[in-house]
Amino acid sequence: MNLINTQNQKLVQSTDTNSLNYKIDTKQTIISMGNSQESLITYEVSKRFIKKDHVGYLFEVLVNKRERNTENCNQEIDDYLFKLQEKVILYTNKIGQIISIANFGEIVETWEDIKNGFRKKFKKDKDIDQVMEKMSLIMSKNDNFLTLYHKSEISALLFPPIYIDGLELPDNQVFQYKVIPYLFGMFSAPFKLLTKHLKKNSDTNLLAIGRSGFIDNSLFEKTAVQLMYREMYKSPSMNADINCNYSDMLYLNQENNIDSGYQLLDISIGEVYSFNQFSNATLLN
Repeated sequence: MNLINTQNQKLVQSTDTNSLNYKIDTKQTIISMGNSQESLITYEVSKRFIKKDHVGYLFEVLVNKRERNTENCNQEIDDYLFKLQEKVILYTNKIGQIISIANFGEIVETWEDIKNGFRKKFKKDKDIDQVMEKMSLIMSKNDNFLTLYHKSEISALLFPPIYIDGLELPDNQVFQYKVIPYLFGMFSAPFKLLTKHLKKNSDTNLLAIGRSGFIDNSLFEKTAVQLMYREMYKSPSMNADINCNYSDMLYLNQENNIDSGYQLLDISIGEVYSFNQFSNATLLN
């Protein structure tokens, strides 16, 4: 049944139990004090709907392959810790937002198994104590791990909260909030986004849902973030104006599954630091 071509039908999540296989590419460019660094990470991910119950929609997400093309210590740390996200069973609510990690106990057991080897492997890293402290906090509660998972490209591109009553109608739009945790060190970035039904492509029969927006300064710890960067660059009087914008585009097929999509995040701190991340997902089957 075509759920997105009929205006009197709601835009709802698909409950087809077949696995969906995606390729996700993420390119990051960081410029700090004139020095530029690029990285590219490629994922192959399977997403499978399991069931719907009183909690919500239950999914299994498996990262079958993950590769990157750069070498530095921070990314080696990220690679090691990514073991915790290779298998995630999660619940979403009605609109598609992830609300709980169902196999959190299993993930905690994995962390207990690898944490001593992790500390030993990276014992010479100057930030290892801070990393261990942060990981202890993340693994102490389901909600804390969920917050970390919300930051991932997998969460953003495969589980967007866009299954909203009325959004299937042409030109309809809603305002949403998206919080990206730990975007500025320990500080989060709260974005106010306009989510809009853009158009349906007559050639591909895909529905386009776009989201874009900026940081909501009323909810953002701007002064503390500026102070952090001034201390980091040892320049109390430096220009630390923060510019940050976010956008994504999701294309849905006739079953309301994600057929493809992209995510763009741009950050600049004065003239000394900039960060750009572009991610795109493509359905392989």
